[in-house]
Amino acid sequence: MPQRPPQALDAQLGQRIHAARLAAGLTLRELAARLEWPISTLHNYEQGRRALRVSAVLSIADALDCPPLAILSDDPDLIRIVTELTTHPELIDDVRFFLDSLRMPAPGEMS
Repeated sequence: MPQRPPQALDAQLGQRIHAARLAAGLTLRELAARLEWPISTLHNYEQGRRALRVSAVLSIADALDCPPLAILSDDPDLIRIVTELTTHPELIDDVRFFLDSLRMPAPGEMS
């Protein structure tokens, strides 16, 4: 997989933060207030002008009440699955059972 320049990653993460903020129905000012950050800091993250630390991603995800993967991943299916499991943890055992069953050899097969 080709490596992306850091500036491109910062821009992509910023776009995802922006989209997640809008999906949460928050203005820039409202999210900045939740984070207790200056609006300019959040704006610079969204614009990709400031590199994000893991701690900032975790804080933003927490303020948006979404899993950090929703900001870090560009795979909508994966984001949907993780979000469902985060909001419905009772499904985790079902998913674990399903995944384990995929690894089980069929009756009569030897592994």
